[in-house]
Amino acid sequence: MDTIYFLAQIVHLFCSIAFIGYFLIEMIFLKALYPKLTPEAKSIFALRKVKFIFGSLFGLFISGGVLITQYLRVDSGFWQDIPLLLSLKIILSLMLLGIVFYWYVIAKVLQKALPFKKLMHPLSFALLIGIAVISKLLF
Repeated sequence: MDTIYFLAQIVHLFCSIAFIGYFLIEMIFLKALYPKLTPEAKSIFALRKVKFIFGSLFGLFISGGVLITQYLRVDSGFWQDIPLLLSLKIILSLMLLGIVFYWYVIAKVLQKALPFKKLMHPLSFALLIGIAVISKLLF
């Protein structure tokens, strides 16, 4: 079990670096570059962006699920022994997951304009920074 836990930590670390790094790069660099791209380049970039976001998010939640099993205790109730900061991290992570799926359903599935498009990346980035700070405080 220790080997699986260690591998989950490594996967979680790399996926979090990739996910947070993507948002940082998009908010700072790609925001200025995106209007200058051709429609074909925008389409290719959008397809790769979706794969990258969901791949790293999937890796984060699977590895996070493996990591949280260390704190789940069937005999004393599932959530009784989980620290407050870890519970807050889980709540912020689920909020981030909700934002990503909201974006995906509205923009990709329904193909409608996002009502809060200008707030999506800053809010997601703020949640990511909060999750990273809580992770640092936990361990």
